[in-house]
Amino acid sequence: KEAPSGLFNYVVPKENVLDKAIELASEICETSPMSCMLNRNMIIRHGYNTSPEEAHLLESKSIYWIARQADAKEGINSFLEKRKPKYPMDPFKDSPEWFPWWNEIATKSRL
Repeated sequence: KEAPSGLFNYVVPKENVLDKAIELASEICETSPMSCMLNRNMIIRHGYNTSPEEAHLLESKSIYWIARQADAKEGINSFLEKRKPKYPMDPFKDSPEWFPWWNEIATKSRL
């Protein structure tokens, strides 16, 4: 059965799902770790309880910030020089001053 147009990026037979998922994960791994970290947290932290306006503001703030960082310059230079990028930023050390932007919910439970 065909999927509705625009709903999915890919439709693959079930026996090819894992291969396609690994291919897409490999593409993600080639991008800036800082950008991956910000995108991951935007998806996880604001996937369901965020208005479109709030999501847009946070995404715009992230794009504005990351576009002025060393990883963006390295991405452009590596593309122009036809080489693999060597992103210099560390998501654990070089995060923006406004990260994290969410409020943690305190719980009494222990895992």
